[in-house]
Amino acid sequence: MEYPQLAATVIADLTSDLQPSMAIQQIAQGWLRTDPVAAEQWLNSTALPKEQIRQILGKGKE
Repeated sequence: MEYPQLAATVIADLTSDLQPSMAIQQIAQGWLRTDPVAAEQWLNSTALPKEQIRQILGKGKE
């Protein structure tokens, strides 16, 4: 993903009808490959439930 921060900004403007949580997850997965620290900080600032964030980060219950 070339511009994850821009994509993250666009996600913030989505309505609930567009399922922003799926878009957040897709952006985060790409961003984690290029800048995991920034991606994790951004994920923690989203409205996603903490359990979902842990799963995206690979820190879910195993």
